[in-house]
Amino acid sequence: MAAADGSMVDVPDVVDNALRHIASKQGFKKPQFNVTSGSRNRDGFMSTLYRCVIRDEDSARPAELKIMVKISREGMETMMSNLFGVEGLVYETLIPAQEKLAGLREPLPWPKCYFSAVKGSHPYCLALEDFGPEGFVNADRSKGLDAAHMRLALEQLGKFHGASMALVRLRPELFKTIEDQVPNL
Repeated sequence: MAAADGSMVDVPDVVDNALRHIASKQGFKKPQFNVTSGSRNRDGFMSTLYRCVIRDEDSARPAELKIMVKISREGMETMMSNLFGVEGLVYETLIPAQEKLAGLREPLPWPKCYFSAVKGSHPYCLALEDFGPEGFVNADRSKGLDAAHMRLALEQLGKFHGASMALVRLRPELFKTIEDQVPNL
């Protein structure tokens, strides 16, 4: 696949398949894919990230879709199946249920999930909305978060838990169905 600078980026089949699935589902007629590395070296200890842009050669569709694709690394299949499975469930099922039920004034600040392959063969794959263009970056792990960013993270986590409690209270049967899908909870 072509990178943004025109060079070729070698991407695994699971990433290629995810991007083609997303493009089709989103109505792209003649999709073009630009793929670059989604992180600095060693940012993702447990996964490999790809920053992807889908554009359509069809002039009737001027928009582009920016996605982060995350795939599991080899050699960690057992642990990754649990982690990716829970993460996929949260993005595909829990968060949409929370948002629909809670009628939030502001949507939860979590990326939209465009594709999930978290069961079956490896590597596992999640394709999420890319928040990078909005200014979001990974913090420097050697420095940690400053107080302002820690406060923001905790406020958003509080919203997530509040929406979960609303789901427990107002739709206990739905929450139980979701809970039953989470291993070792």
